[in-house]
Amino acid sequence: MVDIRLVDYIKQGFKKGYTSEELQKILKENGWSSVEISESLNSVQKTKKVSSPLTKKKNHDKILLSFINQNLEKGFPEQQIKQALMAKNWPEEKIDDAFSRATRPKPKIEEKKVEKIKPKPKKVMPQFDTRKILWHLLWFFVIGLILTTTVGVFYYVKEMSNFTIIDPDTGNEVKGYCLEEDCSDMRGFVQNELMNSLIIILTIALSIALVITIIHYFIPNKEMFIWVMNILFFFFICFILYTWFSTYNKTFLN
Repeated sequence: MVDIRLVDYIKQGFKKGYTSEELQKILKENGWSSVEISESLNSVQKTKKVSSPLTKKKNHDKILLSFINQNLEKGFPEQQIKQALMAKNWPEEKIDDAFSRATRPKPKIEEKKVEKIKPKPKKVMPQFDTRKILWHLLWFFVIGLILTTTVGVFYYVKEMSNFTIIDPDTGNEVKGYCLEEDCSDMRGFVQNELMNSLIIILTIALSIALVITIIHYFIPNKEMFIWVMNILFFFFICFILYTWFSTYNKTFLN
């Protein structure tokens, strides 16, 4: 019984241009027996005889053209392919005819690698938080107003305590007292001194407000800073009140 695998193998060999003798030699080397090879060859040859001469010729031409195209695509030179075909007993005329119809591979064009120039990173300008800046400006003006008032009161109380009169009974200088019952003499003096010190008061108050605002803008722990400022401000108010009451209790000279 003919082995179908062996028959297919022999058919493929004939298509590739091998002769019966070459196929027999290859199959024997691969362990096939002479009987199996002969039966399979006879079967293949009978099939080939049944086909018409025109079909056989077309198949041979197709096989030859396919073989040439494959080897040209692989890069083998034409002369080397011709020599290989002639060694397998292909007629030179058929070879030349097949080469005339063969498809030559297009030459590969080497693509030059274009180095991509990386664009220089744009300098990103730091963005300012407008809302935050406006909030701190408002903070600065409020603190400045509070401190101006507080420092002004402090100067007012200080000038009250520095007001000096001559005691009509003893002739000695006395500070913190007034001669008039309504203390208009002291009040006029204090107001004049306060106007003369207005620039100093504004400078002190706004400088402190600016320092507080800048520190508050940059430091991370703002709650602790606010608590410290409130405590210091509380002690300052207590000092002003103490000075005020001390001066008020002795403003009128009996």
